[in-house]
Amino acid sequence: MSDDERENGVCFRCALPQDAERIHEVNSANFKKPFSLNTIIESVNADIVIVAADESDTVLGYIIGVKNYDVIDIISIAVDEKQKRRGIGMGLLREMIRLNGEFDFWLEVRENNVPAIALYEKNGFRKVGLRKGFYAEYEPPVNAITMNYYK
Repeated sequence: MSDDERENGVCFRCALPQDAERIHEVNSANFKKPFSLNTIIESVNADIVIVAADESDTVLGYIIGVKNYDVIDIISIAVDEKQKRRGIGMGLLREMIRLNGEFDFWLEVRENNVPAIALYEKNGFRKVGLRKGFYAEYEPPVNAITMNYYK
């Protein structure tokens, strides 16, 4: 990694197979219903996975996107709890858009996840729908706001 790829000691790069376990750790710490390690490994090998890494190449956060024709569905974004509020989520989202600028983007976000909604809106996403009870792992189930970003 060259110095020009770093921003505040953080490098944004495509995930490597050896990143899968750390991505799984970050995912598990952030979500009630995390992906399995096998799912993460499959995503690293088949989908668009970008990580934020520090100087020692430790993964601090990740974003996963799945290409569907002319759209990328962002299926997960998370940052290590100790690294939040450093702009890493913003950097991951912007890098995903920068590297895949010819695509439109879609995602779902919990309607009570105010910081995530603010992040998406700040980066040009807009609310376009509501999926009632989408996050069934919560009691009571939580609605999802559907958001999109058009190039």
